[in-house]
Amino acid sequence: MQTIERIPQLEAQARVHWQQIMVDSLLAIIGVLLITGIMVVFRLYPVISSISILYLLLILPLAMWRGRYAALLAAIVAVLAFNFFLVPPLYTFMMPVSEWLALGVFLLTALVTSQLASISRQSAEQARLREREMRILYEMMHLVNSQTTLDEQLDVMALATVRTFAAWGVHECALLLPDENGRLAIRAEAPIQIASFALSPEQLTTAHQVIVEGKRRALSNTLFSSGEEGCLHLLPLQSDGRALGVLALHIQAEDEKFLTLEQALDEQEHLDGQRTFFWTFLDQIVLTLDRTRLRTAALGL
Repeated sequence: MQTIERIPQLEAQARVHWQQIMVDSLLAIIGVLLITGIMVVFRLYPVISSISILYLLLILPLAMWRGRYAALLAAIVAVLAFNFFLVPPLYTFMMPVSEWLALGVFLLTALVTSQLASISRQSAEQARLREREMRILYEMMHLVNSQTTLDEQLDVMALATVRTFAAWGVHECALLLPDENGRLAIRAEAPIQIASFALSPEQLTTAHQVIVEGKRRALSNTLFSSGEEGCLHLLPLQSDGRALGVLALHIQAEDEKFLTLEQALDEQEHLDGQRTFFWTFLDQIVLTLDRTRLRTAALGL
């Protein structure tokens, strides 16, 4: 189903590694030393008493492109370097109180400016993520509504789930719906190339408990169809207390993003934007199933 590629994918949340911290530190320190060197070589201080503002040309870009840590480090190093290399007596941290006050004002200005720049950067990133999430929901529902049968709609939802949340470690997905006798059966699975999304009798029993109790379950040390080990998450699909089915997700074992999500669900007020989006995405699946149920019941009448 090539049209499923129209649905954007969520991006993996960047993790802060020691390499990134090292790069940010080097950029901040080397940048400050270069600016300080220019001031020393051209003897800009004390000819231009406010020349320390030149450091903001480094601090602001760092705040915008590298983040708060690099900008704060650059501001602190700038104060120390300016004092050590430019303020008499040179090569010491001894200077008049008036100079300390001036550097203190500069440091405060740099910190506030870098904080505002960092907040602006984060706001722009959040806006971009929210726009991407809205497009995901729109494209998924557009594809779902363009299908004529329930099985086709279920296939779209399963494929969209794997494609959207692949960055969270979701490798396989299945939608389980109850039959006329109340027994759960797999009605859709994704991705298409998997051999078969199979559940053991014990896992099916757990899935029945999920739909009866309305509580999610996680089963560790389960195998993908590819033979890889991971975690099986069984999530109830409910509408107004009515059980509609179960969403089964295979999560890669070494990926902790979804496990973090599960832990955070105990306190809904701590959900961040992307985790809230997951449940909004799940609500769209529930609404589609509920609409189909109501349509079927109406036709039956």
